Amino acid sequence: NQAVANLDYNATKNDLVALKYYYQHDPSQNPFTQSQVSGFDQYLDAGSQVASISNSWTPSSHFSWQQVVGFSREKAYSTNAQPFGPADMGINLFGFPYFPGITLRSANPVNGNGLNIGSTGDFVRDGMFQNLFEGSTTVISTFGKHTLSYGATYSYTQLNVANRRQDSGIITFDNFQDFAEGNVDTRRSSFLQGAS
Repeated sequence: NQAVANLDYNATKNDLVALKYYYQHDPSQNPFTQSQVSGFDQYLDAGSQVASISNSWTPSSHFSWQQVVGFSREKAYSTNAQPFGPADMGINLFGFPYFPGITLRSANPVNGNGLNIGSTGDFVRDGMFQNLFEGSTTVISTFGKHTLSYGATYSYTQLNVANRRQDSGIITFDNFQDFAEGNVDTRRSSFLQGAS
């Protein structure tokens, strides 16, 4: 989804005011981003918007002054689906609402290929949101063959990282036999309890 808005207004014959706005929203859904079995779709909510107001004042051919104020916001946040939770199956998994991602490092003994079931990566239920505020003023003066340009710029950036992976985990098994017997590879497995 995209939207664009522009407005240019000649306040006077020497003064131009411009307003600009751009919006985009690019949500996506992929059933096999991390999981190689269905039922664990990943949803990525990504988008941005930017707006600016500018004023250009040119009282003569030897002098111009421009002021710009702008704002932009970006986001990228990932979630995933699970067909059912541990409680739906009568399992108490430390009270976690999600099944852990399961990795079989060697699921196929013939070629040694692995298998991922569920959310086995780090980019699940987390993301980032960034805000940027910026303002600038610029003056250009012409004196014969010489041009002088001067001004100032101010920028403020705010980054918010949202990490909601708590109460989830990743369990790794070396092969399908270890998976069937419950022999967890503790060196490659993790559970995040509380604030992560």
